[in-house]
Amino acid sequence: MLETKKFSPAKQRAFDARFEAQKIAFGPVVFHCVHYAWKRGVLEALGDAGERGVTLDELEATGQWSRYALKLVLESCLSAGVVMIEGGRWQLDKTGFCLISDDITRVNFDFIHDVCYQGLFELARSLDAGKPLGPWPTWATGPASIPCCRSCQSRRSRAGSPSTTTTRTPPSPTSCPTCSPPRRAG
Repeated sequence: MLETKKFSPAKQRAFDARFEAQKIAFGPVVFHCVHYAWKRGVLEALGDAGERGVTLDELEATGQWSRYALKLVLESCLSAGVVMIEGGRWQLDKTGFCLISDDITRVNFDFIHDVCYQGLFELARSLDAGKPLGPWPTWATGPASIPCCRSCQSRRSRAGSPSTTTTRTPPSPTSCPTCSPPRRAG
């Protein structure tokens, strides 16, 4: 156990502490908005635009995203330092660049989204019980028992996670009727 550790500045102002508390409060919203921006290609579009950036109108004109989605996710990404806006033009910031180009960041992001996020709803119950919920001895062995089809994505994400020692081979697509390739009749 740690005996002494502190991450906040020694003379942190109350205003700054409140700002940090707000980041925690809105963390799940920001996480999901950044996930949307990454998985739906918004971050990639900003990366492709480079330093010249791209306007909200230009992004909307592609027809890939609604103005509502763009405003919501870009402002959330802005609050997390994933993107920046200069002269009305949105650009990828350094954190955003890591999200789209760093393998370990992408693997961890997928792992948290696909494996951990729903389980976190039961975290308090698990902590109160003093053990993981379910028939497994640790949280790392649990995702294999998640019902298909979400389980297939969870297992793929878990296989890519550096925190597991399991095989890195995704499950067979025939293990899930939804993921199974169509069978020929007759």
